[in-house]
Amino acid sequence: MAAGEQNRFVAAATGTLNLVVAGCGALAAAALQSVPVAVIGGVAYAALVAWDLIGRAPQRQDPIPNPAGLKDPEARGAALALRRARQELDQVLGDSPRQIRGYMAMSTASVVEMEHRASHLIDRLDRLATYLQTADSKGVRSQLDRLRAQASGSADAEARAQFESAASAREEQLRTLADLQDARDRTSAHLARIVAAYEALPARVVRMRALDAQAADTLSGDVGQELDRMNQEIAAFEQTLESLAQKVPA
Repeated sequence: MAAGEQNRFVAAATGTLNLVVAGCGALAAAALQSVPVAVIGGVAYAALVAWDLIGRAPQRQDPIPNPAGLKDPEARGAALALRRARQELDQVLGDSPRQIRGYMAMSTASVVEMEHRASHLIDRLDRLATYLQTADSKGVRSQLDRLRAQASGSADAEARAQFESAASAREEQLRTLADLQDARDRTSAHLARIVAAYEALPARVVRMRALDAQAADTLSGDVGQELDRMNQEIAAFEQTLESLAQKVPA
């Protein structure tokens, strides 16, 4: 471990709030003779240390794609919005009392996961939208109608069978394009949900400042649970996109 990283770790591990959390967890576990309580206290302490390490790090890796590298305007706009929202959240947390940052520490993993899921959705949206812009569904439909007419008008059985086979291929092409359009719309909707949730976080942190300790702790727990649920739902949606992703040219 480099000297700079070691200094940041020591500062985080020996922070007053972090040590208080660790100490309270140990005392509660001893008083109740409960291993789970000790584990919970350890998890809370580790989360606070991790939060401080992130805060002290010169620069954390950015999972959100560079907007300049995106072709689709909607994907580019989402990336810009998420970067602005994170910048605002970092500023609000930096201006918040240490206790408020402690309340939000347990949600850190959920926020990071949300950023990574947003990154995947932005990439998928950009690929789907870019491909669909070049797909000529009207032209495919026109070719399908022509093939059906040729099949019905042909007196030769072999020719009719070939026309019908070609028509079936065009029908499958249209179904695939429709599936890709649905996937594009759903991706856009899930991404819009992430952006809205992220943009709401700074205001929710500011609201915590006006609440008493118990209410602020409850609100931070609600935020974490909401983010966890959203991440789980988006994870399930991502699985449905895997098969469709194979149909989109790289």
